[in-house]
Amino acid sequence: MRKLNLGGAAVVVLACALGCGGSGSDRGSGTVDPASQDFCLHWANDVCRLAYLCVDAGAQDSAFHSRYGQSLDDC
Repeated sequence: MRKLNLGGAAVVVLACALGCGGSGSDRGSGTVDPASQDFCLHWANDVCRLAYLCVDAGAQDSAFHSRYGQSLDDC
C-alpha cells in the first residue's frame, strides 16, 4: 500500500477549525453559522476516517498518532 503524506491535511483541518468561528461581526459574539459548523465537523471526520483507512496499522508511528489520535474514535 502506498504511504500517504498527511502533513498538509492537518494544516487544512486547523484552517477549517479556525474558519468555523464565524466572520465579520459574528466573530466576537461566539455565534457560529450551523451550516459552517456542520461542514467543518463532517470534513474533519472525513479527514480522520481517510487517515486511518489509507495508512496501514504497521505504518502508524508515534508522529501519526500524535497528529490523529490513538484511534479513529480519538481523532
